[in-house]
Amino acid sequence: MNRRMRSLHRGMGAVVALFVLMLAITGVLLNHTSDLELDDSYLTWGWLLDHYGINTVEPDAVYLLDTHVISQF
Repeated sequence: MNRRMRSLHRGMGAVVALFVLMLAITGVLLNHTSDLELDDSYLTWGWLLDHYGINTVEPDAVYLLDTHVISQF
């Protein structure tokens, strides 16, 4: 019984450690969003947009001003 509990404890510890590691890594990524230019990335996966109920909207007019894009919806 003791050996079985130790094995179970080791397995659960490994799962929890992986979860905490993943949580820490994603936290660092979110904390440095602007440095990693993650805020310039846009979601384009159709199935994920559908899952969250987000529709793609085409702009009525688009204007280019130097290096900036101005969109009118």
